[in-house]
Amino acid sequence: MKPLFTVFVLAVLLAPAAFGQEYPVDRGSWLVGGSASLVSQEVLQGGVPGEETERATLVTLRPSAQYFVIPGLAVGADLTLAYSAQDDFSTTTLGAGPSLGYYVGGPDRRAVPFVATRLSVQRSSVRVDTDLPFGFDLDRTQTRLVFDVSGGGLVMLARNVGVTGELFYSVTDNDLDDDDRPATDAFGLRFGIAAFVF
Repeated sequence: MKPLFTVFVLAVLLAPAAFGQEYPVDRGSWLVGGSASLVSQEVLQGGVPGEETERATLVTLRPSAQYFVIPGLAVGADLTLAYSAQDDFSTTTLGAGPSLGYYVGGPDRRAVPFVATRLSVQRSSVRVDTDLPFGFDLDRTQTRLVFDVSGGGLVMLARNVGVTGELFYSVTDNDLDDDDRPATDAFGLRFGIAAFVF
């Protein structure tokens, strides 16, 4: 009888914390979402203008989950799943890391501006399909560190679902494997979907 009473008391005490959220970005809410992209672009062979071009395809999925520790401030983690292909080369990338976001919103806000930052350790496997003699293997792996900052907006489509759009800037440290590759940066526009549990 005592264990049943203990469970009952815990349920009464924890229920307000678990179900007391009033709006999507309130303390105790969960944000589960992500973004996806498909890019097809022409790439110069050898990087020389006037030379023949090839088409490169890049598919990226970025699922994420965040928990609001106080109203508006969310901490969580992102995964990165990417695949690119160009002629005889293909690259598969897996990554994961922490994320932090601040959302400026309240109970009556349908549009919620936000800023976010992410850090991701990514491991890429490059595969080269070639007919070189003597069993030469050009396949290799690479580890990178990617730092990303962004700002944008969340528009609520329903009580628990919204869409996001954000401008981002990222810096990639390509030298984690001590191969003297320089750091690279990128900027762009990213769209996604967000579902809230509150």
